[in-house]
Amino acid sequence: MKSKDFRIILFTQIVGILCSGLLNFAMALHVLDLTGSATIFSTIVSISFIPTIIVGPIGGILADRLPKKKLLMIADTVKACLVIVLATALFLGIETIVLIGVILTVMITFTTVYLPIVAAIVPSIVDKEDLVKANSLVQSVKSLSRFAAPAVGGILFGLVGIYQLVIGVAVLYIISAMTNFFLRLPENEKGFEGGIFKAIKDDLGVGFTYILKTDPRIFELALTVGLIAMAFFSILTVALPFIGRVVLEVTEFQFGIAQAVTGTAALFGAIFAGQKQVRRFLQPKYVNHWTFVSVLVSIPISLSMLPTLGLPNIGRFVLFTVGLFFTMATFTIFNIIKMAAIQKNAPADMVGKATAITMSITVIPIPIMQRLMGEVLDLVGGNFSGLAMIFFALTFFVFCVGVVKVFWGRRRSCEGESVI
Repeated sequence: MKSKDFRIILFTQIVGILCSGLLNFAMALHVLDLTGSATIFSTIVSISFIPTIIVGPIGGILADRLPKKKLLMIADTVKACLVIVLATALFLGIETIVLIGVILTVMITFTTVYLPIVAAIVPSIVDKEDLVKANSLVQSVKSLSRFAAPAVGGILFGLVGIYQLVIGVAVLYIISAMTNFFLRLPENEKGFEGGIFKAIKDDLGVGFTYILKTDPRIFELALTVGLIAMAFFSILTVALPFIGRVVLEVTEFQFGIAQAVTGTAALFGAIFAGQKQVRRFLQPKYVNHWTFVSVLVSIPISLSMLPTLGLPNIGRFVLFTVGLFFTMATFTIFNIIKMAAIQKNAPADMVGKATAITMSITVIPIPIMQRLMGEVLDLVGGNFSGLAMIFFALTFFVFCVGVVKVFWGRRRSCEGESVI
């Protein structure tokens, strides 16, 4: 991509995801080491997803109505301030589980506002035929950051401690805010004539009307991706840390490597999706095919917990991580399909709203399953047979989603409905 603005967006994405990854990695280790409870850990993780559901659509409205450059700078600046508050609490030794949960939740809120703004910017700075490639690049830099964050975090957590690590995150957020100053974006701001609440109400109505009535295929796609995310994200965000740190008792460095590997999954998926031979399959009509692929590649997650394999703990953790790697690589393809479908088909003033609303729909089931996963993991504990049953059940659930999608697609074809 030759666009300077697109390169700036990629850089700030790298910094933003790196900061988020470092902070989440450090807090995951800190909370699990303090409590050893999957239920408490999953509660914090699931609560942090709630802003995406509630604030997501509002972020899309802001992206369509206000100067995007200023919004990006404000979001990064506020996140830097929040991290400084967290660092101060850690330095004074007054951090609590509640404080950590509140700060992470507020940060996720601003990240939620940030994402639809970036999604709305991309179509305005790249050509339409380059949208799939642009989205693949965005996913690639995100995954590179996700790879670097836990790998670096695993080393820094042991070397410098959590306080210095958190200070470093605050500095990176400030750098990101300063970099956004150099963006030169076409602005089509509408403001809030008639008041902000009326504008939000009207825009939400327009956005929901678009995805439910004007183009319901987008809603169907978001719902499908959300159901799949519900299963896989509960494994990534709750099961992986708990099984690694509590059940299998891996070291901080080994856990950091596992987090890094799952981070590269998105890079692998994005690179794979960017191949010319693959691009023609990156359409909503092929989602059911990708669903069955995700089922197949997730099987090692369940197999890793089978007692009959007789693997040592590190062997189980490696097999579990490998299965999760290919699973999340496939999930990246779902996200690329969803974003490209919105950006190609939605009007320019609808991209931010449609992106934010579909993001909320996709995320709604995730905190429910995360909370349930925490409860079940505490109940099962280190029983490998029970853990294997949990993961086989989730794999079967995704398989059922694929089967329903196949029959639904056939019904729509018989009715003569078009596909995106």
